[in-house]
Amino acid sequence: MRQLFVALVLLTAFSAAASAAVVEGTLYDYAFSPVAGVVEVNSTPVQKVVAANGSYRFEVGPGTYLLSATSRENASASQALVVERAGTYRLDMVLIDELGLGQAANASLGELSGGGLPDLGEGVDGGSAFSVPLALLGVALAAIVLGAYYRLRGRKKHPPQPADAKATEPGGALELEEERDVLNALDASSGLITQKDLRKALPHWSEARVSLVLTSLEAAGKLKKIKKGRGNIIRKA
Repeated sequence: MRQLFVALVLLTAFSAAASAAVVEGTLYDYAFSPVAGVVEVNSTPVQKVVAANGSYRFEVGPGTYLLSATSRENASASQALVVERAGTYRLDMVLIDELGLGQAANASLGELSGGGLPDLGEGVDGGSAFSVPLALLGVALAAIVLGAYYRLRGRKKHPPQPADAKATEPGGALELEEERDVLNALDASSGLITQKDLRKALPHWSEARVSLVLTSLEAAGKLKKIKKGRGNIIRKA
């Protein structure tokens, strides 16, 4: 009887270990250098580790989780993760001080000469790390921008007889003036600003108008958009 009980305990422990997934990653600062911080995952029970060298590791079962990280400088990041099966999932996070997009951080990011963000979404064994709410938000935003674009195209086909026809042509004076307004707002923020703050700096602009001009400037290589949570960080090229 005692042997049967021990066998059942070992079988239960083995089954739990077989269904567990490993979540690991590295925390980065503005310059994409590893940074120490505290990482927490809302598992049951909640797990929290100190990433002394920027690296962290958790074991969780299948489910949807929210990972949050904070550095000593109060820079933070959070990312949703869907664990569908056992395996190893890698989730690197870039910590950003949203209250202090100040000159020290701007100078650090301004020295970055190229390259993109680290891969935040690919698991080692083919697993995926993604946020369903963020994906839905991205689709909704794309639909809004696309709708605004076609409305603007329809207006350009039948313009209300402007005083200077060249001002409404693509690449004309009006479009160049809008691009200058965005670049001037970037310069006033030392070359780095969130899209939300850019919208506040241009209160007479609609969200669709801001998005269209940013897309045009990014295509021209004059700035770069970096995805951060539910918004974007705009950096002058």
